[in-house]
Amino acid sequence: MKLPPAMTADAVRRIFAALGGDTQIRFVGGCVRNALLGEEVVDIDLATRHSPNEVAKRLKAAKIKVVPTGLAHGTVTAVCDGQGYEITTLRRDLATDGRHAEVAFTEDWQEDAARRDFTMNALYADLAGRVYDPLGTGLRDLERRRVVFVGDPAKRIAEDYLRVLRFFRFHVRYGKGGPDRAALAACAAASRKLKTLSKERVTQEILKILTVAKCPSSLSLMREHGLLGNIIAASYEEEALKSLIKKQKDDIELASRLLLLGEVKKLETNLRLPKRMIDLMGQILAARKTLTQLSAHKVRLSLYKHGRLATVQALYIEKASASLVEQASSANIPVFPVAGRDLLKLGYEAGPGLGAELARLEKLWIRSDFKAISPRAAATSK
Repeated sequence: MKLPPAMTADAVRRIFAALGGDTQIRFVGGCVRNALLGEEVVDIDLATRHSPNEVAKRLKAAKIKVVPTGLAHGTVTAVCDGQGYEITTLRRDLATDGRHAEVAFTEDWQEDAARRDFTMNALYADLAGRVYDPLGTGLRDLERRRVVFVGDPAKRIAEDYLRVLRFFRFHVRYGKGGPDRAALAACAAASRKLKTLSKERVTQEILKILTVAKCPSSLSLMREHGLLGNIIAASYEEEALKSLIKKQKDDIELASRLLLLGEVKKLETNLRLPKRMIDLMGQILAARKTLTQLSAHKVRLSLYKHGRLATVQALYIEKASASLVEQASSANIPVFPVAGRDLLKLGYEAGPGLGAELARLEKLWIRSDFKAISPRAAATSK
């Protein structure tokens, strides 16, 4: 395998050298999977036979910064040339409860591979690009684009119930053809266990699923097998979501995709969403109400009241024409030309009456389709 530049950077080579080379440290998981598929490699994870303390000792000796990010689970982060690299000691599970695992360190690559979630994630590689497949099935499954659990799917899921959502995410992202039947059956059997997971972890997986253009197919699978109702809602607006995704193209906005999965209050209850996303969902909902009539005037009104982003997303959801979307995307946002200080200069007194007059003038301005008016002319109009 030809390694991409991110995996052959000087910082990576320094880390490999510090930890003893290919027999002691290897690339693992997502970076190997994506490199083999010819896809972008973003995060680089490394696995090593050294204990966490030995890793820290060797890195410090090589003048590489060490951050103890997860010592209990064998993980330290090496910071080199401004880039962070997670390095985890080979492990085997001693005990799991569906959310957390108690691990023991090992020097056996196969033991480490046997505890991973999917066969395509149990692949390792060295700096020369040699790929190691300790389980003997990872390369085959990756080539076939088959998302298959390592060993018994039910056992893998019982170790961490988040793997149910990860299965659907990986299938929609990397899979081809129908899902693995044994995996699907095991996921369905564990559906109620999803409620035991933290909202933060569930939210991360749902948002990652929604970033994929083919996400409606995964959501439909989850709905058909009784999984969706245990995390969001029993149903969702499938055709509307498909249409929205086509409209968005590469300009992904997850807030509008989420809106088609259920009511905002229920989404807030079941997920742990950022305030920015919750606020935007509210703005898009308000924009949809403004845009019950799809016209150039209503687009201008929505731009004025709810802003450009919310208006464009609402138009996508409402399946508006390309011309209205273009108007919302490029037109200037109307600015009310009268301010309180203008009326004060004209002799109005500060107080509730001033606010009422501003509100009246604003309505007149909107009714005129946002035509420019002078404060004096507006104030004398009745």
